[in-house]
Amino acid sequence: MGIQRVKEEMHQVQPPVVIFVASHGTSRTYGNEVMNQWVIRLHKGDCFNENGTFTTPREGIYQFDYHNNHTDADSGAQYIDWYLNGAALGYGRIYNTHVGGWSNMSGHLIIELSQGDTIQLVGQANINPDGSAYGLWSGYLM
Repeated sequence: MGIQRVKEEMHQVQPPVVIFVASHGTSRTYGNEVMNQWVIRLHKGDCFNENGTFTTPREGIYQFDYHNNHTDADSGAQYIDWYLNGAALGYGRIYNTHVGGWSNMSGHLIIELSQGDTIQLVGQANINPDGSAYGLWSGYLM
């Protein structure tokens, strides 16, 4: 009886009502700037724009994931900060040390947000994400 109930409940799971998936539309260098010029691949819930701002349409717990190839104009530390409502979140920094060529960076964030809160990725230290659609930034209401 227990296994049958679990199977029935699994079929009742609904897809997220708020979700976006985007990739970079161009390669460019960011130095303490909101990473913008996104190409939206999937968008439900009117929550994300090409300029790189996710705006929470309803309160809840959200998950965000980011990965892409990067190079760095300074050939050193490269990092991306999560910004909440225009200020650095203070944890969850996406970090890598550039040693030449392209290298993959990824980060994940699970956070409780209120309606109207914003999340952005801010590139630091002259980071240059690959604009050839190798990576994705996604987020959804859990």
